[in-house]
Amino acid sequence: MPQSHCSLSDTEYTSYALSEAERFQDSYEIIALFRKAYESFQSLGATRMASACSSGMAIEYYATGDFSNAKQLFDSVAGLYRQEGWTSLLWENLGYLRECSMKLNSPKDFISYSLEMAALPLFSGSGEENRENKIKSGPAGSPTISRRENIQQEVINVLERKQSSEGTYDGFNNEIEEVTHLDIDQISLLRMVLTASVAFHDQSVKPGSPLLVSVSLLSHLPSPVVVDQLEVQFNQSDCNFVMHSAQEDSLPSYSNLHGQVIQDTSSLT
Repeated sequence: MPQSHCSLSDTEYTSYALSEAERFQDSYEIIALFRKAYESFQSLGATRMASACSSGMAIEYYATGDFSNAKQLFDSVAGLYRQEGWTSLLWENLGYLRECSMKLNSPKDFISYSLEMAALPLFSGSGEENRENKIKSGPAGSPTISRRENIQQEVINVLERKQSSEGTYDGFNNEIEEVTHLDIDQISLLRMVLTASVAFHDQSVKPGSPLLVSVSLLSHLPSPVVVDQLEVQFNQSDCNFVMHSAQEDSLPSYSNLHGQVIQDTSSLT
């Protein structure tokens, strides 16, 4: 008797894989099924569906406590979400990456993911989130304004070594000295967090004459950012200078420290 074959749509195939996984109730079986689905979609060039399967695998690895494999998969999925501009999915993904970074004692990654989350152009109201929305949005919860402000404050707590009430950041204490330097340039993933622009007021300047320059910093974080100091660098290091906030009383109002000109200003915000 001849056998008949019917083709399944992407949605039907994914639904079948999930139903089979739920039948086994085993994370590693679920991961194996997601991997088979991922390989199938990859061979067909269905990048988005393959990415959805990668996300499913990452969540299962996260559930089993395998944070290293989970983080690797979440990172690869986040790349597609950024490229496609899927901010809601990226928010959920970054929430998992934050948790993986804490479990893996990687404060620099924690800070980067947190700042990216807080600066995402994504809002779901200003009120408190309910339990259902928190489950749908992953460990980070819903992207409310208050939640984004809390995430920004958590970064400050890590940098200032302030322990939360739950003791969340104790594991970072031994590593924090090495992570306070973050590079944000035109190709950095953090370029959406803080944008810098420089404007020269004169088209040409004679050597030795004063130069008027405007430096602008635009923050996309939900709460105001206070800048303690701002270093301006030129291609000739002798011209470099550092501006400090006038609130720092330990520095003179105008001095030369380690070959750098340091000048106070009334406010850097």
